[in-house]
Amino acid sequence: MSALVDLIRGKGAHIDPVKAVEDLPWEMAGRRVGHLPHTIWQQLGHLNYWIDFELKKIEGQHPKVPERAEMSWPAADGPADETGWALEVALLRTNLSQLATLGEAKASTLARIVDGRTGMTVESALWLLVAHNSYHVGQIVHLRQALGAWPAADGGLSW
Repeated sequence: MSALVDLIRGKGAHIDPVKAVEDLPWEMAGRRVGHLPHTIWQQLGHLNYWIDFELKKIEGQHPKVPERAEMSWPAADGPADETGWALEVALLRTNLSQLATLGEAKASTLARIVDGRTGMTVESALWLLVAHNSYHVGQIVHLRQALGAWPAADGGLSW
């Protein structure tokens, strides 16, 4: 397995994004922490938004970049119910599986240009998502720590 796929899946110093959220009770996902701008629910929705955006580009579609940053964040603080939370977590799991599959692709696939304007390749899109995911998963862990809900049920790193 490549370093890219390891990072997508959360190996080494990176936390598995799914493990960072899957055991969290849905009611806790929408709790605000102090003056911080986003809840865990919003962080998760934002992750899925941008993974989906980049997957569409990789598939040859041309998704429109949102006019404003807040358009890539869920408006609601939290899920409406347990089913909504479970579906969003499942979407993350599916999205990461798709990214990992792409990360294991042949060099010719990884080198394919997905954005002619910027020269972005499949591989560079994957690296961009690794960095973006890492940033926001770190925020999710921080929020969970503030809510007294960290480490995750599987143990996870406590620091």
